[in-house]
Amino acid sequence: MNTPPLDSELSRLLSLASHEIRNPLSTVLGYIGFVTRDKRTEISEQHRQWLQLALNSCARLQEVAVQLSDYSRMVSGETKIVRKPTDVGMLLNEVIDALPPFPERAVTIEVKTKDPSVIVQADSVWLKTAFTSILTALRLEVGAEAGATEKLCVDHSTGEYQGKPASWFLVGDVRQLDRLRQQPKNELAWFNDKDRGNLGLTLWIAKWVLNAHGGGIWAPAEASKGGGGVVALPHA
Repeated sequence: MNTPPLDSELSRLLSLASHEIRNPLSTVLGYIGFVTRDKRTEISEQHRQWLQLALNSCARLQEVAVQLSDYSRMVSGETKIVRKPTDVGMLLNEVIDALPPFPERAVTIEVKTKDPSVIVQADSVWLKTAFTSILTALRLEVGAEAGATEKLCVDHSTGEYQGKPASWFLVGDVRQLDRLRQQPKNELAWFNDKDRGNLGLTLWIAKWVLNAHGGGIWAPAEASKGGGGVVALPHA
């Protein structure tokens, strides 16, 4: 008996999971809407707060459903990376400007680059998705250590990756960047996405995008969380 390829089965599973999330979610959102729009019943402020929390969780589930669908298409090979000349510095600044507010505290993001106008061959839409996920995750780690600043730094430089011209991005607060600069790149570990702000699925997509561009993302070998991250992006 011939069995379907593993990628095909995984793609179908992810697609079904996305569909199964969307159906009950639509019902939940519908009934929340009925309650909030019903003029015949007075809703207390406490109940409104609970309903808002429910809506926030529903919004997160909607994002997960979309991400499952996206990853399903990636696994099946439907998603294509279409590379065009892209100003990586400009793209990074656009990502930072579009990041949603951080609800817990004010964290600024500063980009330091030695080469402000680096042009890479990249799919700008998917690359923005990848950097958005990475910066959102690492922004949660800023200030986790005593004495740390409330600033996430992106240190951009050019060099080589696997013998090709590439951009390197060190991402973290000041202390994390110091550790990343001191650690040889061949001692870096694969980026651990398990405990990074409940963004595991978006970070899997980010890793897929970077790998599809011939690059990758890593973290210090000794730190599973709170150690910042390193991104390599080949120019061609």
